[in-house]
Amino acid sequence: MKKEMTSRQRQINAIRGKEVDRIPCSPRIGAYLKSRYQSHGVETVINFNKIYKHDPVFQMMPGLVNPVDSVYFDSSYTKDIKMDYKETANGDMKIVERTISTPAGKLKDIIHVPPSNGKYGVSPNPVKREFLIKDASDIEKLRYVLPDPKKHLNLVNFNETEDKLKNEGLTQLFLRSPLDHLAGDARGIENLMIDYYDDRELFDKIMDFFTQYVMDTTKVCLEKGAVNFFVSWYYSSLSTGWSPEILRQKFIPVLRKHIDLIHSYDATYDFYDDGKMMDILEDYISCKPDVIETLTPPTVGDIDLVKAKKLAGDKVTLKGYVDIIYVMQKGTEKQVRDTVIDALSICAPNGRFILGSSDSFREGTPEINIKTYFDTAMEYGSRFL
Repeated sequence: MKKEMTSRQRQINAIRGKEVDRIPCSPRIGAYLKSRYQSHGVETVINFNKIYKHDPVFQMMPGLVNPVDSVYFDSSYTKDIKMDYKETANGDMKIVERTISTPAGKLKDIIHVPPSNGKYGVSPNPVKREFLIKDASDIEKLRYVLPDPKKHLNLVNFNETEDKLKNEGLTQLFLRSPLDHLAGDARGIENLMIDYYDDRELFDKIMDFFTQYVMDTTKVCLEKGAVNFFVSWYYSSLSTGWSPEILRQKFIPVLRKHIDLIHSYDATYDFYDDGKMMDILEDYISCKPDVIETLTPPTVGDIDLVKAKKLAGDKVTLKGYVDIIYVMQKGTEKQVRDTVIDALSICAPNGRFILGSSDSFREGTPEINIKTYFDTAMEYGSRFL
């Protein structure tokens, strides 16, 4: 019998393709915890682990303001910009018109902010109706708005969370791809798709600008000692509407460059796309991330787990798979149990698998299904190794 590992070591070993005592069970549970306990902080995660044994993973953003993504933000990090907010009501929605004055001129966007009363779910996203970037001149203005990571990035909250979690789980530094909540929200995904065909020069300028910003941010994180990274790439997902051809031409090279930078510091890269990916999975694998998630199955996604495991082999750790809607929220106990067992039987044999979920378990998920998921993961976690 293998010596029992700590949760942290178990996850790190699985990520790096080393021996594990059992397959880690690390679903995304933030939305579920927030709906049940009104919190999804590290203390809540630790307490939940006492109820249902699993392998907690906690993703923390670096201490860096994102003015593109945030409706309101503290701009005291720079004297170069002045913020003006104009708010109006539209039913239960709040319409926020932002004007950002910079030395290079003004930027403006309009954001619809849903109420936080649960009507639109636990964490409803604001919706951009007008975007900051209208033409190439706005890119220069954004240089004054984005905080310089060399001056303003800090890992204080990340380090505090890691100290609290200790060996009870894994803390990852959460970064965005150049599209996610950056270019995609500064210009708009639909606009970028049109730009790709109608104004390739603008498309490239926007992508180059945010790619460099992400690379600079990542390097500062690495130099401050971060070793485990979680990076979202769902704005460039096939499910977002991009074609495999465009991904291979424009986004895969950026992904490869980003992974190479993180690996040059012997740090780990957890690639996150919760949409369809079968038609591009082999390309993702060729970039050599340590982890690919979330392996969303049909009907929401398109993953064929047998084919995905054959492609991944021992080159990359696969993570996720269990559908949060049609299995966890709307399925039966038997469906939950069978899905967990199927995933483990297919992916566990070489150890390069982490049982997870297609996204965060949602509010309204039956408690019995939550219990069945974790109980089955513990029962079968080492059976197929």
